[in-house]
Amino acid sequence: LFSSERFVGYLIIIGIPWLFFVVWGGGKLFTKQKLMTFYASDVGTLKDYDQVSFRGVKIGRVNRIYARNDSTLIEMLIKKAWPIITTDSFVVTGVSLMGDRYVNYIPGAQGTGRAAVENDVLPGYFNPGIAEEIERASRLEAFIQKQEAFMKSLAYGDSSQISLHDELFTHM
Repeated sequence: LFSSERFVGYLIIIGIPWLFFVVWGGGKLFTKQKLMTFYASDVGTLKDYDQVSFRGVKIGRVNRIYARNDSTLIEMLIKKAWPIITTDSFVVTGVSLMGDRYVNYIPGAQGTGRAAVENDVLPGYFNPGIAEEIERASRLEAFIQKQEAFMKSLAYGDSSQISLHDELFTHM
């Protein structure tokens, strides 16, 4: 019947191709994730492999982030069993005031939209953290200082500052 040498030979002949199939490509057949994309105006410090969650439960991870003309596209790998519809959205937010970022899944209204497919680009939003707010505050402070200088110049009758005033309001 079967000798041990013949059995080992068959095992090698069948086992090695099967191993290559599973490790380098066959895994896609058995994947439990789907690729979904959304856009946002900003991503802050979000990076590849950051968590995608719903109410604190991990449902996926960020796969890739890339720029588009007027926004940023974020590709995510989401569990296949997780139902995503076209009215759902995603929010890039922070773990804490200065912590890492993650993507929060926000379900849309029930009974609206259709099941999202991989080519759909879903809406997303950016929730600024303290770093972004500090930057905004510093820009506001600079604006206020320029306004104060303008008002002082007007009080002393210096009309040469009017062009500065126009510049301030056109570049805000």
